[in-house]
Amino acid sequence: MIWRNVLTRESIADLLPIYDFDLSQDQPTWVQTIKSGETFPTSRIGLLRGLFWQPAHVNLIRAEDVHPCHLLGGSAGPAYTGFLKEKFTYTAEGAPWPHPHGALQIATKKGKREEKFLSFTTTAPAWTLLSEFVVPRGSKQDPEGSRPAPAITQFGRIWRKPLALLVGGYRSNQASVIERRHELFSLASGWDQAGDNLKHLVDLALKSRDALRKKLFYVGKGNKDKGFKGLGVGLQQTGEALFFRRTERLVQSALADVAFDDAGFNTHRENFVSALAEICQSIFNELTAPYAAKPELVPIIAVARAGLGTELAKLQQEVQTHGG
Repeated sequence: MIWRNVLTRESIADLLPIYDFDLSQDQPTWVQTIKSGETFPTSRIGLLRGLFWQPAHVNLIRAEDVHPCHLLGGSAGPAYTGFLKEKFTYTAEGAPWPHPHGALQIATKKGKREEKFLSFTTTAPAWTLLSEFVVPRGSKQDPEGSRPAPAITQFGRIWRKPLALLVGGYRSNQASVIERRHELFSLASGWDQAGDNLKHLVDLALKSRDALRKKLFYVGKGNKDKGFKGLGVGLQQTGEALFFRRTERLVQSALADVAFDDAGFNTHRENFVSALAEICQSIFNELTAPYAAKPELVPIIAVARAGLGTELAKLQQEVQTHGG
């Protein structure tokens, strides 16, 4: 498992074209420190320096007395009770440093190219971004898209096997970490050659989620033009949370249980979207059932339920068209 995450020199050359492996010039930030107010291009950051990037100025506070290690015991020696961290700023100019385990998104905003690494910004599970994690998007003619982590690209090129992918990270609110995430995925053989099929599975799940959210929002708000009174409560967030919870095993199985380049993939995809439809309809019925006892709310529930069925039927048709 370690070797599968180690980049070859060829892969590093693709990632850092001008890197020369001269470790005398490539030193971590605690050896070659960053000066307060310093400005430098990200292209100047070498492989070693970038991998162990932690620009902080720290002063350890030494205790007056000697103490043994609190964890291991042993002889008493110098002990430290805390640290002071200097506040300093620096400016790294240019594109983000190309970390070998980061998936990069590339977009154009206001005429400027913008690159950023994928991160957790909502409570949605990592599979919602799975195609970006493993499928390269874009070209020289259309640079917008995504670039998987080089370690993933190299694995697909060299190993050509099913992929066990651990996606880890955290979600933050300003400086506070509010959620830590570690999710494991298994991708069946052919994942590296059938990116469109993998992306289509993810898109089908997301479109099913969107159809459920839209109809739950509609049933809550109502339709004044047609005289349909709404429930008066927003159920879409609860519905989305239930959708992600109840489809987790289904999505995992859809990604792991059949080869993406297998002749039976189309049948597998049809079964997948049918199972998604059943889950969406079950969640809708479960959340709206308590309100169906009121006659004035029956029309909006019935109309929304029928609309959800129509949207899910369109996805069934999309599967048949995509498969053909």
